[in-house]
Amino acid sequence: MRHVLDNWVLSGVTLFSTGAPAEPSCTSVSAGPDNSDPSLSGGGARCEEVANPNNFQHSFYSNFNTAAFGMAPVETFGNIGENILRQPSWWNWNVALQKIAVIGKEGRYRISARIEAFNVFNHTEFSTIGTTYTFSGLNNTNTQTGQYTATYSPRQMATTLRFEF
Repeated sequence: MRHVLDNWVLSGVTLFSTGAPAEPSCTSVSAGPDNSDPSLSGGGARCEEVANPNNFQHSFYSNFNTAAFGMAPVETFGNIGENILRQPSWWNWNVALQKIAVIGKEGRYRISARIEAFNVFNHTEFSTIGTTYTFSGLNNTNTQTGQYTATYSPRQMATTLRFEF
């Protein structure tokens, strides 16, 4: 009975992370320097905050108020700050279970069997949301703005069988 119940090892690592900071980026497909670089500075287009980005109904397709940003008016730099949006937060559990069996009376030989599961609960962990705007006139043509665009890896498992002498 002792050989069955003894020498088990349960270990793991748990990670919790708030989302990384992000800011929207704006580009225009309309012709003319006023659309590609409204500030006329050579630095490219910047966004203008026109509404509260946190005033929205959260859903899979909407992680911030996508109507909150537009192209900066001509000869302005836009009014958005850095890191005003957040990428998705996530949590992950990695777990390992190992059984060690001692062989022989002197205990000189051991066999260990180990199974590991990364993202053991196999829940979807979104890593990024779309923060890019592509304007044609006043309309955003980027269909991924505000949506989840990527995920971390699903559950992965590994096994190990080891003989020690």
